[in-house]
Amino acid sequence: MSTATPSPRSAFPHDPALEPVPAAKAEMARMMAETAPVAAVAPAPQQARPRPSITPAKPEDWAKEVVLQFPLVVDGVLVDRLVLRRITAKQLTDIIMIDDNEESINRRARAAIAGIDPDLFDHLEADDAVAVAEALRPFLPRALLGAETLELEFLAKVNPDEDAG
Repeated sequence: MSTATPSPRSAFPHDPALEPVPAAKAEMARMMAETAPVAAVAPAPQQARPRPSITPAKPEDWAKEVVLQFPLVVDGVLVDRLVLRRITAKQLTDIIMIDDNEESINRRARAAIAGIDPDLFDHLEADDAVAVAEALRPFLPRALLGAETLELEFLAKVNPDEDAG
């Protein structure tokens, strides 16, 4: 039975017969130094390509203002108009990546277009909600137009008297 104590790096007892021979250790170090790859000269850093400046060709087609008949105060700020802006493909992708629930995508896309928190839609006066929803429709990306049914349901909930008329 061995009386050797286990090595701090191993569960097995230390065996001096397995220690490398000092001459072999030096020889191994020399061989490693000879075969080590030569440090490559670092390539010169490439200049970052300047990002292009991209703006809408017809800015008037990218925004529309909707004046609220019944303004609200949100976090101490008067909201008496909403400026609707077209969203980009990147913004739409970001909205979809948050959650792929069709109803919440539609609501978040509308909020992004209007530049508001989605909860604000629930607090608009009914006629203002209809006006905003109608003004938003042309700004919705085609990918979300399939959610038109949800929009119509929303309008029916906010202004039920129009269906009866």
